[in-house]
Order: sequence, then C-alpha cells, then structure tokens
Amino acid sequence: MNKSMYIIISVVFIFALLIGYGFMPASINHQAISQTDESAHSANTQLVNLDDVMLALFSFQTDKQWQIQLPESPANKPIFVPLTELKRADNIHLAIGHYQDAFDSGSVALDYSKITPINLGNPEQEMLFAAPFAVSNQGSGNFWYLGLFRLNNQTAHISHLDSMLLGDRIKLNTIGIPDPLHVSQLKISYWQHGEQQAMAEVPNQLVEQNIAVSFTGLTKITH
Repeated sequence: MNKSMYIIISVVFIFALLIGYGFMPASINHQAISQTDESAHSANTQLVNLDDVMLALFSFQTDKQWQIQLPESPANKPIFVPLTELKRADNIHLAIGHYQDAFDSGSVALDYSKITPINLGNPEQEMLFAAPFAVSNQGSGNFWYLGLFRLNNQTAHISHLDSMLLGDRIKLNTIGIPDPLHVSQLKISYWQHGEQQAMAEVPNQLVEQNIAVSFTGLTKITH
C-alpha cells in the first residue's frame, strides 16, 4: 500500500469515529423544532382555564370568575363565592357556586335569566346591572337578594357593589326598568308567603317594589 492511499484510509477512519461518537456537528431539524414549539405553545395555552360562566353569560374568554359576596358575611372578613356552574332547576336558569367557611357551608344560586342592565356610567368601559340571587346554608331557609354589580368591559372583572334582601323562599316574577326616562330606577315583583301560610306552601302574596339605583348601592323607594 502506497503512502497516499494509507493517508486517505486513515482520514476516512477518523471521520467515521467522530461521527459514530457524536463529535461532528449535527444538522438542525427545523421541522422538528417547529413542531416542538407548536407543542409547547399548545401546552401553555391549555394551562389557562377559561371560566365557563363568564364565557357563556358575557362572552368573555377569561380565567376570572364572577364572585358573589355573601351579604351576611363580616365586613372585615367578607366571604366571596365564585359561580362555577350553570344549571336549570324548576324552569329557572341558575349560575351556582358553593362555599365552605370555618363555621358554615352552603351555596349561592343566581338567576341569570333576570340580569337587568342599567344605563348608568360609560357603557364602553363598564356595565352596571342587577341580578337576583339566593343563599342557602345548613338551615332550611333560601334567602333571595337583589344584587348590584359592575362589569369592567376592559378587564372582565365583576364587582359586587350591593345586596338588598327580598325574602325567604320567595318566588320571583319580574325585574325591569319601569320608566325609560328614569334609568336609575328598577321595579321588581315577586310572591311572598302570606301571614297565614306555611313556609312549605307556594307563596301567594304579590309584592311590587320600586328601587333606586346608583353606583353606591340600592335603595327602596317608599311612597
């Protein structure tokens, strides 16, 4: 074997060793990297859990929840109950949430079919609206309230501004704006139990109430 042929064989052998042991620079698989980036992006997207209630009721794709402040919770330690599921019971469309406190547990059910927008403020930035909700706990009561809320159209955050007690085990009828010229007033009607009725009976006494609305709260209008 001549010297030149020996050199060529040696060089080929060295290159084979380098490739075999991974010392040679590998080629970049751009397709594989692209697929990996897409998989990582998909995985990161899946980590964001969109809230079903906010999406269904307000068309907001957000992870923020609509939270109800329990009216009877202490002012220095309020209890907020997130609405987490939508159900239909007794032909009432409800957004429901559950809570567990140190001494109490129960649920909140909001009748979202009776959400009533109130034309106050700047509608491009926020929406003021009222909605009735019920609070039930370990007792037998089912206390209905009228809640006042403010939805920020930029951040999808809902603030619970005020609550007004309506009654125990009432049956809601209507909520609306009685006069288009007075947008800061609501009128609500519902049935409550008469004095001679047992609480297990269907309430039969109709109540109509006018309510003044502002950004600070709800006020019953008495004549």
